[in-house]
Amino acid sequence: SNGGIEFGRDVARCLDETGADGVMVSEAILEDPTLFVDGGGTELTPRRLLDRQLRHASSYLDYATLLPPLPGSLGSKGGSFNVVRSHLFKFLHRYLEEETDLRTRLGDHEVTTIAEARGIVSDLRGRY
Repeated sequence: SNGGIEFGRDVARCLDETGADGVMVSEAILEDPTLFVDGGGTELTPRRLLDRQLRHASSYLDYATLLPPLPGSLGSKGGSFNVVRSHLFKFLHRYLEEETDLRTRLGDHEVTTIAEARGIVSDLRGRY
């Protein structure tokens, strides 16, 4: 089965309703990597959702510092930082839609280092 998975409980519902052997969860798992962890993928208050997404972004930047993407990943313009950028857009998309100046800075390649990306996350945290 494909699509409509937002919460962990949606998997069982989808399998029951379709009789499929598995489900695909592309966008949901990119936005919330804890979707299948106990307690992950649950509905949250807007504040808790923001805190979770900022935590995901910060944790991802920690991992990217320790284990950087391969040089040249996702093309030559922006190099491997494009991988970092694309993950940040997935974690923070709903907030970057509202904070268009931060979205523009991240999207127009003004931000090209992990330190600058941490600045975006910090700026976003400060606005809420």
